[in-house]
Amino acid sequence: MSDITAGVIRAVIGVVLLLIMFWYDKKIFKSVTKKNGKTTKPFHKRWWTWAIIAALIVGGIGGAMDNDGTGFKDDDDFGDDDTEQVQKVNHSKNLPGQKINKSKANKHEFYWTSKDDKKVRYFVTDSKITAMKVVLTPDVNNTFWCKAYLANVLHDNHLQFTNDKLADSAANLSNKGRYNIYSPKVKKWYNVSFSPADNVGKKDNMVSTFSVYPGKSSDAE
Repeated sequence: MSDITAGVIRAVIGVVLLLIMFWYDKKIFKSVTKKNGKTTKPFHKRWWTWAIIAALIVGGIGGAMDNDGTGFKDDDDFGDDDTEQVQKVNHSKNLPGQKINKSKANKHEFYWTSKDDKKVRYFVTDSKITAMKVVLTPDVNNTFWCKAYLANVLHDNHLQFTNDKLADSAANLSNKGRYNIYSPKVKKWYNVSFSPADNVGKKDNMVSTFSVYPGKSSDAE
């Protein structure tokens, strides 16, 4: 059973108990005087019943919302022993080298496009993504901006560039270069190749398109 399903079930149980409590207090409950002179309270006036119901409803909704729609928590919540679950999460996203998730892409004659971002194209062979191309034109931008875009399309905000795994802020990328990228989130290597937008000036280091491939490249800088 997925965490989303379990959370929904807990929340439903909480709502059902809430309805039963008010029905019982209205139809069946009768106050009884105790030996100490105090009378018994109906259930809806007892703090512990509200605590139980709140825990079920709030906890259930929170558990269901703490997921990304796949039935599993986000990748960062898993340790090294949860590789299988991490893979299930990542397979729901379109990453180079993995099987394409057709529910998140539109098929064209020679490639697929992301439903979330029309700039992103997937080239697929035998149902696997062999390359991802991001077409920026006519809105070209520099390599610093492209690094942020890479983090978005590879679903990892901690990408490490070059064979030395430099931190994102330490990597000075050229718009004419190819670089190896390591993703700590999925523990995989990729490589990216930039195509310069020469019409806006070489000194601006502007990029018109860039492509991402699975694995390391021997041609990478």
